Amino acid sequence: RNAARYARGNNPERPLTLEILLRWRKGLEILVEDNGVGLASTRSNGGGSGQGLALHTTMLAVIGGSLVTESSPGRYTRVILSLPQALSEEKVRLQPAQAEG
Repeated sequence: RNAARYARGNNPERPLTLEILLRWRKGLEILVEDNGVGLASTRSNGGGSGQGLALHTTMLAVIGGSLVTESSPGRYTRVILSLPQALSEEKVRLQPAQAEG
């Protein structure tokens, strides 16, 4: 959504390409890349504050994931979300609660 909203900068006619790639690397990795104006340009042109990126980076870290951004002003922004592989029931051995007696 932010790519569509901010990536054109102040030029609504600027062509915009958005690529989304899903891959499995010890968990789900989602790569989103656009050929927009870049993050630094977006912020200086009335775009987002970056607080959403900071918040989501923290939330993903709590579950063992990550959020990485790469950007080049005037050229592109790439965001990589990594979600850890969930433990299967076979790997998790829960001990039954002991009855108090």
